[in-house]
Amino acid sequence: MPTSLKNSKKDRYIDPLYGFDVDRIKTIIEKTDLPEREKDLMCFRWLVRVENMEKDARKSKIRHYTSKMIIIAGSAIVPVLASMNNPPEVSTGLTAQTFIYYATLLVSMIVSVSAGVHEFFRFGDRWRHYRGTVESLKSEGWHFIQQTGRYRNVGGHTKGYKRFAERVENILNTERERFMNDIAKEKIKEEPTSDTTTATEVKKADT
Repeated sequence: MPTSLKNSKKDRYIDPLYGFDVDRIKTIIEKTDLPEREKDLMCFRWLVRVENMEKDARKSKIRHYTSKMIIIAGSAIVPVLASMNNPPEVSTGLTAQTFIYYATLLVSMIVSVSAGVHEFFRFGDRWRHYRGTVESLKSEGWHFIQQTGRYRNVGGHTKGYKRFAERVENILNTERERFMNDIAKEKIKEEPTSDTTTATEVKKADT
């Protein structure tokens, strides 16, 4: 079996919400009637990708919620601080008014940076993208391992492996296309077309 899948418990990610234990799945794959080559390929191409996308989905979810909470909390705090705030005189030392003034600036800066980072990296979109893809991969793997669904009548794991491999590649290809088109692609503000502009000008002329 592949040595890239470490056996140390601290390196394994057990998903309590979605019920996916990589070590147990690795053991189940080992017990199937697949040849050793197909077992290795299944681990390298399917199991490793599932594990990595689980981690990517979890990290994106944490970053999404963290940045959103900072933006929400900061947006609520800044108006309160601003209402109590007056620019301190240069000659004054560290007073309560000075503290409120600089606290307002700091919170405003944190909120602006968090909003910009969240918009640029699109953590929410990444989380939903990774979660949707990894659930599709896991569902396909479970159907193959249990010989259910489209694998019900294939005649065993060995005969059904090519179909499984094709399905996994299709899911991964779709994932790459969606990531490049929906996640990595920068948002471009659409300009009004010349046809729309011309129609508007004609309408004004008629009136």
